[in-house]
Amino acid sequence: MSRTRLNQATEKFGFKDTHLVGNDILSAPLQDGFDVIFDATGNAQAIEAGFSLLAHGSRYVLVSVVKETICFSDPEFHKRETQIIGSRNATGEDFEAVMSAIRASRIDTDALSAR
Repeated sequence: MSRTRLNQATEKFGFKDTHLVGNDILSAPLQDGFDVIFDATGNAQAIEAGFSLLAHGSRYVLVSVVKETICFSDPEFHKRETQIIGSRNATGEDFEAVMSAIRASRIDTDALSAR
C-alpha cells in the first residue's frame, strides 16, 4: 500500500517482486498467480485480497494476529489446492533475542521504519 515501504523492502532486504495494491498484479508473466504469498500486514482486507492472487498448489503464509474475522471463498480456495500457514512467528525467547540484538546494534532498526 506504500511505495516507500516497497522501495525499502527492495533496497534493504533484497525483495525482487513487490506490488502496490490496486495495480494489475496478475498480468503476464504472473497471470497464473503466486506460488507463495507471505503476508505480515495484520490487515484483514489485505489478507482477504491475497486469496485471489494465489496460484494452483500455492501456499499462503500469514504472520500476524488479526482480531477480525478473515473471509474467503471456499470454492476458490479449494480449486487452487492452497495451503494456509499461520504463525505469530515468535516465542518469548525469540523476542528477547531480538531485543538483545537491537540493544547491541546488530540490527539496523532504521531499515525497518517507513520514511
